[in-house]
Amino acid sequence: MRYVRYLLQLLCETSVAVQADTHTDVLEFVCFSGAGADLAARKGALGSIGTPAPWLPEDEEPKLKFVTLTRAHDPTALVPSRKGPADLDSVHKILQNCVATCMAVTEKFLVLGTDLGTLHVLDSDNGVEINRFEQHSERITSISIDIEGEFVASAADDGKVVIRNLYDDHQVSTFAFDRPVKSVAIDPEYKRHKKNVFVTGGLAGQLVYHEEKTLRLFGRSTTEKVLHMGEGPIRAIKWRSRFIAWSNDVGVKVYDTENNCRISYVDRPANSPRPDMYRCNLSFKDDYTLIIGWADYVTIGKIMPTNKPITAASVLPVAQRQPDKPAYYMQLLTRIQTDYWIAGVAPYGEDLILLAYLDKEEDVNGRTVVQGDEPEIRIMSVGAEEISDECLPMDGHEMYRSTDYWLEGIIEEQQYYIVSPKDIIVAKQRTWDDHIDWQIGLGNFDEAFRMAKEHARLLSRHSPSSVGLKHLLPYLFDTVKDYAKAASIAAELYGHDVKLWEDGIETFLRKQALSHLVFLIPTDAPRLSQTAYERTLAELLEQDPEAFCKILGTWDAALYDNKKMLQKLEAQCAIDQSSVPLAKALAAIYVTAKRFKDALTIYFRLRQKEAFDIINRFSLYTSVKGNLVALMEMDEKQTLELLIEHREEITLEAIVGELQQYPKLQLTFLERYMAVDKDAAGRFGKRYVELTAMHAPEKLMRVLQTSPGVPWKEATEICRQGQHWREYAVCLNKCGKSKDAIEVLVSQLGAIQDAIEMVVQDRDDSQWDLLIDLVLASKKPKLVKQLIDEAGAHIDPSRILTRTELRNMKIPDLKNSLVRILEAYNLQIELLRGCCDIFQTDCMNLLLKLNKLQKAAQIIRPEEMECSQCSKKVSAMAGRPDERVFIFNCQHVYCSPCLEQRMQDQNSRQSRSEASEDYQNYCPLCRRSQLETTKGRGRASRRR
Repeated sequence: MRYVRYLLQLLCETSVAVQADTHTDVLEFVCFSGAGADLAARKGALGSIGTPAPWLPEDEEPKLKFVTLTRAHDPTALVPSRKGPADLDSVHKILQNCVATCMAVTEKFLVLGTDLGTLHVLDSDNGVEINRFEQHSERITSISIDIEGEFVASAADDGKVVIRNLYDDHQVSTFAFDRPVKSVAIDPEYKRHKKNVFVTGGLAGQLVYHEEKTLRLFGRSTTEKVLHMGEGPIRAIKWRSRFIAWSNDVGVKVYDTENNCRISYVDRPANSPRPDMYRCNLSFKDDYTLIIGWADYVTIGKIMPTNKPITAASVLPVAQRQPDKPAYYMQLLTRIQTDYWIAGVAPYGEDLILLAYLDKEEDVNGRTVVQGDEPEIRIMSVGAEEISDECLPMDGHEMYRSTDYWLEGIIEEQQYYIVSPKDIIVAKQRTWDDHIDWQIGLGNFDEAFRMAKEHARLLSRHSPSSVGLKHLLPYLFDTVKDYAKAASIAAELYGHDVKLWEDGIETFLRKQALSHLVFLIPTDAPRLSQTAYERTLAELLEQDPEAFCKILGTWDAALYDNKKMLQKLEAQCAIDQSSVPLAKALAAIYVTAKRFKDALTIYFRLRQKEAFDIINRFSLYTSVKGNLVALMEMDEKQTLELLIEHREEITLEAIVGELQQYPKLQLTFLERYMAVDKDAAGRFGKRYVELTAMHAPEKLMRVLQTSPGVPWKEATEICRQGQHWREYAVCLNKCGKSKDAIEVLVSQLGAIQDAIEMVVQDRDDSQWDLLIDLVLASKKPKLVKQLIDEAGAHIDPSRILTRTELRNMKIPDLKNSLVRILEAYNLQIELLRGCCDIFQTDCMNLLLKLNKLQKAAQIIRPEEMECSQCSKKVSAMAGRPDERVFIFNCQHVYCSPCLEQRMQDQNSRQSRSEASEDYQNYCPLCRRSQLETTKGRGRASRRR
């Protein structure tokens, strides 16, 4: 924030005054600092005049850039000209013989008035003259342009006002007055309204409204109407939309052209210098916002509607309307007092841009003379916060006064023109090229490069490559020496340019930093010369063998001369035989030369996993023989996968034989191999069990239980010798020696639970007696109690408890064991009773459901029903007592003769009475299906 120190110093003196405008009943809000304080004293609070305040940051980028049109060239005519190029001058040449007195600007061109009365139309971009009009004999005081940029009005001290169409020399109107005209404003809609309306003001103190009319008999005539008078000379007029603003010695007035009335005024700041010393500067931000810069005050006013109801008089023509309460009034939003004189003012977005005039006292020949300092462009918020300030170096500024400067702008483009008697400076928005220049000037090359990359399409003078190559890379190399970052940026900058890449390689070579760039060097699109690749490899071979080894694995052998590189590498390896990176590089180049066995020899010796890639890529599975130990030491898991996947190329016998001296590796291989090839258990089952018992006894039980083809006789002996009793018992049981297995479990291990499981699996009731006898014979109360607890779930506990061997044996916690047995028995009884209750309940519910279904009514439709045997309609049998109709629950219908016949056929062995009784209870058709189903089930059960 600009001038914070000064604002804080005067904070205690700040006040806000509210002044009522008696003419418009509007409240004026005036914000000022140190009212009544001397301006020179306020300037002293900011340090020396014309220099940035010492507390402002030096690296803060300006908001605008400044270009002087006196040095511009390359004209581009935007307005048709009838002069040849040789007759046109630049701003520099124009102002050599005269001085600029006023200015107006549009998006297309700049109109400059001089003290010689000449009107110059200049290109607004480069200041080259497009056209000139010598239409006044004395100093031009004011210029106004319509909104279309077609008509230009100029006023001068010769008392003339000239309105000219820049595109048609025949449309020129000249108006002569008795006194010098100091200000003029043309109707913004001059072309569209076709009334040729303009307003003028001057030393007579009258604001005159002029309207040119065409009469049939007398030609053209001009009517004049005085809008205001009697308050001193009128030196400034601005007309926008329907409102005209002007200033005189008393203040600023605003006039509504549509309602034909003055709506408001703003008094000239108190204690201000004479009005002729510091010009009042007027600027419209929009159609309803007026900015006033006068002396050392800035005032902002907002034109607001009064919400007056529409009357019949309000729709009359302007000339016929009578003064009434205005439809608009202007409310003052803010008034800011500055520490400099204001020579120009304009809107800058939501902020303000001010042309600051500073003066200083100088001692000239013993006399104190007040001289002008360099003017400044300052950007200020409406809250009086200084955002930016820049000095404008103008030649001869010591001799200029505040009224010698003009500030006009193209508001939409935020482009502003500052005119002095001998110079024109353009203030423009800074482009991304300017931002990059600023960062480069501060040495922020990283930020400049980032901006260039992000906004490459918006750049005209710079590009990412130019910023990187000219500024960033030298900075990284010479100052920071961040070679990794320099390499990444260089790769981005070089792009597809082969020449840049080759030059860059040489640059990194000289800096001995090629290892940072080598992995970014392109090998295709673009492809560099073979010399560049060989130069890179040769340098890496000497400086960074590891990087050399890595890059060989990624580069195509066609990029360089393989034989030449192989010779250099073999010679280097012969000198330094202990270098692992060189050996790896040699192996890599052997691969490119298709000398795979030589490469594998090096990889096996160095125990490098690249050997797996070579074997799999080139199917060198036979090369595994004789190197299994080395492979297993490199990566056991990957070696096993290789051997299992390619077991057809590498036989099982060869692998087991090679690993004979490495039993742990042999066990690991057999364990993995037998998991995928069950047939191998028949050939190496004994070896597998033996290795497991010796080196992984915790896995022995799982091997015996899951591996097929285990030689049980040999396994039994292995387990006995190794004293693996639990596994030994399993082997005995597999060999048919169940009694011996149970005896081992009981006598050697006391594993009652395992013994019970073995007996349950064998389903031999006699083994229970053997188990009971062995446990009781051991005379170990703990084993007996365990047997009582565990066996009760499988056999009757009385088979144990009634044995005579239990007499006089003190069994610990026997009472609780018996209680648990009884509780388990009672639980079984309760479960049985509960199941019976559930069964009975289900039977009763189903019986009731059946009874209900049998008793349910059924709909009988005689016209639709027919006999299932003879197809006779039931309705045809009505009224015939000899024929009865039988309707079963299954909806099958039979007449009595057909039903008797069917039953006789099915029960030919039974008597007629029995059949007659039977056919009344069952449907013959459904019963036949049921019988066929029952017979089918009987045949199936007999087959089983």
